[in-house]
Amino acid sequence: MIRERKVIDPDRHREIEDLVARGLGYGEASSMVLARHLSVPLVIDDKRAIKSAQRMRIQLFTTTEVVAENIRRGVLTVAQAD
Repeated sequence: MIRERKVIDPDRHREIEDLVARGLGYGEASSMVLARHLSVPLVIDDKRAIKSAQRMRIQLFTTTEVVAENIRRGVLTVAQAD
């Protein structure tokens, strides 16, 4: 389930701003900070964001991996995923 979360902690805002200063977009930066803070995996495709998330030791998946896993589980067919 996808839920919207607001970042209200000033420390989290600083982390987001640091990532943006390194070239990430606000959406990617805030997603990574929240994923790390909440200890949840992140689904992301941007190569720069993936490298940053790996450095931050955030568990991550690409969209392709999520789709492939859902096909493997029978949730999606190949035709639906195409």
